[in-house]
Amino acid sequence: MFVATTTQQVKPAKTSRRVPQASACLRNVRLNRRSIRNWIADEEGTTAVEYAVMVAMIAVVCMVGVNLMTEAAEESFSSSAAAIGNA
Repeated sequence: MFVATTTQQVKPAKTSRRVPQASACLRNVRLNRRSIRNWIADEEGTTAVEYAVMVAMIAVVCMVGVNLMTEAAEESFSSSAAAIGNA
């Protein structure tokens, strides 16, 4: 029995240089980079930093004030307790 075989050349599948998913990913990376550059270069961002510094300074002043008032109240209650105890 004779079996005839034919050899066919199999052409490799055509592949594009860019994979659609990868190009979409790269596009997103480029958009993110561009938006980060725009955010850094934006002049309105400096006002947010200035507001943050002002809020931090106000918080420090409030903490110092509360600390001083706490010490004054403690002295007042101590002297009142001593006066009542001596009476």
